[in-house]
Amino acid sequence: CYRDWAERRIPGKQTAEVCQWLERKRLLLPATDTLRSSANIPLSLRHLLRNNPDNVLACDYLLCFDLLNKDIGAFARDYQEFAAHRIPSRLYAEGLLVYLAGNKSPLDEVRKWNIPPQVLDEFSEYTRLYEANDGNGAPLQAKYGKTYWFYFHYATMKKGK
Repeated sequence: CYRDWAERRIPGKQTAEVCQWLERKRLLLPATDTLRSSANIPLSLRHLLRNNPDNVLACDYLLCFDLLNKDIGAFARDYQEFAAHRIPSRLYAEGLLVYLAGNKSPLDEVRKWNIPPQVLDEFSEYTRLYEANDGNGAPLQAKYGKTYWFYFHYATMKKGK
């Protein structure tokens, strides 16, 4: 029943029509494994973004996940891979400044990230006050309590949660 079909597909005996069909089908082969553990949130989000870079929701979920977990290195890598073409929002600019300060990046490097000058000035003031108060957050809370910098320094997870 399928003898003719099979003979047209034997390597070296393929018709031009079959060769074209095979080329189209080969383009549909997956380049990466699509099976993911639902427990690995960052990996799932990165997979979504690599297949659709315009998925803004997945990008924001991934970047915020990194920031909430204080994984600044992953945040910077993910931002660079998936969001570097955007002007950073206030929250992302604050996270990027934590990353850049941690790496002791020179000012030329900081400028490449398109961080608004106002955020950069506020970070300088926050850092100056943080160091002047030997890490005591009480004097900083009124003005900086809603910044990522304050969260990064003072937020802690409760045990058992």
